[in-house]
Parts: sequence; C-alpha cells; structure tokens
Amino acid sequence: SVTDIVEVYDLLYRLGFSATNTAFFHLSYSVYLASLNPHWLVKPSQQLYPEVADQYNTNPLQVVRNIDGFACASWHKNAAFLRSLTCCPLMAAPTAAQFLRMLVHYVRKDLYSACCCGMYTTFNCFLSLAAGAHRIFRRSANSLLQYFVVVV
Repeated sequence: SVTDIVEVYDLLYRLGFSATNTAFFHLSYSVYLASLNPHWLVKPSQQLYPEVADQYNTNPLQVVRNIDGFACASWHKNAAFLRSLTCCPLMAAPTAAQFLRMLVHYVRKDLYSACCCGMYTTFNCFLSLAAGAHRIFRRSANSLLQYFVVVV
C-alpha cells in the first residue's frame, strides 16, 4: 500500500516536530516521495531533493539543510527512538540522507529493511553487491539479476 502523507505527519509529530514552517513540509514531502520512489534514497541529491525543492519553490541545498536540521534536533530530543529505527549502531546525529532512510523505513516497514551497510533498502544493498560482483566476474547486470531471482 502507498504511504499516506498523514502517516508521515504522525511520525514527525511523535518525534516532537510541529508544522510551523516550510522546513517541516520539506521533510514530510521528502519522506512521502521517498516511500513512493525508494530508489531515490540511493542518491537523494539527484532526484529527491530537487523534486522537493521544485514543489516548494526553493533550491535543493535548502531542502538538505532543513532535513539535516531536523535530524540534529531529533537526535538531541530523542536519540533512543532514532536508534530503535535502525539495526546499525548510531553514535551521532544521522546525516540528512540517513535520517530520511530511517523515517521511510519506519513508515514503510513492509517494503524496507534497515541494513547495517548505510541504512539502504535491502534491494539497494543487493544492487551494490551486484555491482561489485559485476566488476569481479565481468558478468552483465541482467545476468546477475536473473541469477538473484532464480536463487531467491
């Protein structure tokens, strides 16, 4: 099922944030779009941040700053809750991209799996491994993907 924006708002309210400025909406819309387009989480600066910036008539750097600000504030308010969102040891405030991955994981638990190699989705972890194996074995990406589908 597609994540409803209200679910995202509820999560942000639980983290102690309120919809008092556009930064809240930058974050909520980013989480919403990322839940619909999980591949955008691999490199959020390429599609996710520009898409949010276009929606709110700002620039992608401002979107990243706002999300990073929320990540730091959330870390200071409720680090234990943030740690519960990932299997990785979290010793400092997450980056904007990590924070987004954690929030998307939380609202879409059925499709995501937090991974210790950077909090990517399970499929993105597979793609990273496939890319490495491709370089080693000189196989085509399609062959690796077909192998993965057959084996799993």
